[in-house]
Amino acid sequence: MHTKNTKAAGPRRGMIAISIFTLIASLAFAFPVVAQVPCCPDARPSGPNGAAPASTPVLYLTGPIGPTPQPDPQLLPPGASTGIDVAPLSYYVDSTDANAAYALGAQQGMQDASVYKSAQTLVILDFGQPNYNASTNTYDAYLTRSDAPEITNSQIEAVAKSFALGYANAVIGGSSALFLIIGTNNVANLATYYDHGAAWANLVIKIQADINSAGFAPYVRVEAGNDVEGNPKQHFEPPSLTRTWFAGFASVANTQTPPLVVFDYGDAGGCPENSYMRSDTKDGTGLCCLVGQTCSPTSSDVYTQGDFWYISFGSGVSLPLPEIYNTGGANARQWGQIALYSQQQQHQFFPMEGPLVQAAACSQPGAQSCTGIDNTAQMAYSQLTTVFSAPPLSTSAFSYYSDIKHQ
Repeated sequence: MHTKNTKAAGPRRGMIAISIFTLIASLAFAFPVVAQVPCCPDARPSGPNGAAPASTPVLYLTGPIGPTPQPDPQLLPPGASTGIDVAPLSYYVDSTDANAAYALGAQQGMQDASVYKSAQTLVILDFGQPNYNASTNTYDAYLTRSDAPEITNSQIEAVAKSFALGYANAVIGGSSALFLIIGTNNVANLATYYDHGAAWANLVIKIQADINSAGFAPYVRVEAGNDVEGNPKQHFEPPSLTRTWFAGFASVANTQTPPLVVFDYGDAGGCPENSYMRSDTKDGTGLCCLVGQTCSPTSSDVYTQGDFWYISFGSGVSLPLPEIYNTGGANARQWGQIALYSQQQQHQFFPMEGPLVQAAACSQPGAQSCTGIDNTAQMAYSQLTTVFSAPPLSTSAFSYYSDIKHQ
């Protein structure tokens, strides 16, 4: 939960997609499984078919399911129990201070190396809303803090690379590894959404190249992220424009081997909890209507379950790691229905990657009220497990989880 800041928007264009099965197959082939930070039952296994991880980590997005890894009980942080750990922290980036980013990366790396030994951690660095700088003809972002300063691509690169190097230096020689997600959102403020999506993909590629040049490729894999939300009253863009960002991203992502991935770590606000849409078009079913919206299939700003499915998976380059904030389980049920839409209407397995929570942000000084939306990672994981393990979905092995806060 955080304040989204808005600027003026300009014209937009474009859309492309590829087969997600091609994406998943290529990723599974290129990146064998190693251990993830253990969270909850059915977490990611130690290695292929449960084998012990290699001494040098190899990053993955998908792979076979095996026994749940367990941390050494003697090394667990105070208050933790075997198999349940403190969630990796993700950050709304509030500063361009590369030294501070390095310290945060080192902190996560030291936890992974000393406590969990063979961890596969996912961390989001959210750099705020998209921006087009007309004077330099570049696409970058505005930070999420209240004064919303512009952060240039070179500053984004410096912060991300410093976080990655801090992490890598802490785990070097071990078998822990990091997925570092370079995030933005779908709040209005660009010349074209398509071009920003393409530029964001190129930015992620550049950050990975910098990390590779430093010799830390085995320890850090960089991917993209987008906090997609559907509330026009908070200046989030309508579904047609949000889709064009993913199309622009795909135009570059598909040139990489394996293809670059963008994690959707947003919400499915207003979506049904107990039914899924029965059509590929706005037929009146599966509408995701928020308070104050005109809930009609003819409303251009109303998202559908099909829109959130496309953004989180159907684009061919995206994977879902959504906000599971609601303590009553509403968010988990919403995504369960989107998964059913994927399975029953699109005839595709929906690869839920795990939950994002904001308990850490809710506990920070000056935080807005979080009553009812302060799930812990363990609560969110349990809610997803309950929903996704029930037939006909019948799956409950999630790969990641993270708790986001302001830097």
